[in-house]
Amino acid sequence: MNTDNTKEHIYYDENPLLARNRAAVFSYSHDAEHPLFWIHYSHRQLVAQHTSIHKNEDWCSMFVFLSGNISFLIDNHMYTPNFGDAIILHDHENYTSIFPEVSNLDYYQFYFPQEFFGKAKTGDLFIKPFYDRKASEKNLISPSEENRMKLIEHLKSLDAICKSGSERGDILMYSHVIQIMEIYHSAFTAQPKASEDTKIPNKLNKAIIYIHNNFTTLEGVSEVARMCNVSNAYLARIFKAHLSCTPNEYITFLRISHAKYLLSTGESITDTCYKSGFNNYTYFISKFKQITGTTPSKFNKKEK
Repeated sequence: MNTDNTKEHIYYDENPLLARNRAAVFSYSHDAEHPLFWIHYSHRQLVAQHTSIHKNEDWCSMFVFLSGNISFLIDNHMYTPNFGDAIILHDHENYTSIFPEVSNLDYYQFYFPQEFFGKAKTGDLFIKPFYDRKASEKNLISPSEENRMKLIEHLKSLDAICKSGSERGDILMYSHVIQIMEIYHSAFTAQPKASEDTKIPNKLNKAIIYIHNNFTTLEGVSEVARMCNVSNAYLARIFKAHLSCTPNEYITFLRISHAKYLLSTGESITDTCYKSGFNNYTYFISKFKQITGTTPSKFNKKEK
């Protein structure tokens, strides 16, 4: 959306084509150099995957979820948001998003530049959920059922204002952002101390990161177990308990996700097979079809 003081912006999402609506909001300050901005994503997550994000230290983020199956790994805490829940991240928190299965994702992401916290008139409303807690604790905020319904109305209003191109859109959107933050500020203040239920074993955290960094060259689950100094059985047990899949399934999901990417860039099916970490062509074809519902060759034709 264009405003009188709109500047050129870079949006820090990896796949902006998935966005339904997005808009910059300058109303919190007339002399702001960077906008508060929001993006509405709605798409089908086609394959399970695992993405590590290193935060930009100039921004804080908030995800508001409506649908989809996703978990966030923040340090050694695992959070799985439900309808209406928010995940908040301050400028020094890195996260790993885990998509355990194919699902329809619908969520909003809000970006708050650092200068926003010094210029916003309702400072505590925004600052407290981001900074009045220990790092990687209380990142998930769950509002009451009544407030979840109010939240949906505010989110719908953001979309409608964005599409309308109203001259007063900037200030109207900002008023809805304030009311959204009021809902989460209230829920954050009311929620108990950080729950131990969100913690995952350090060994699992270590295994996830190692797999993510080495999935195309891993010789097998035993390599991961050795690196974590645990048995294969223990590794399988903590994966099932916290991620609802086996280590082998997890590795395969990542490899197929990478294979889809390689195919979309024009790699041959044979090269894709081996570059994704598979050493058996027939097995690769079988797993690709099992997870994506189509063969690599049909996937290629569809992409083209």
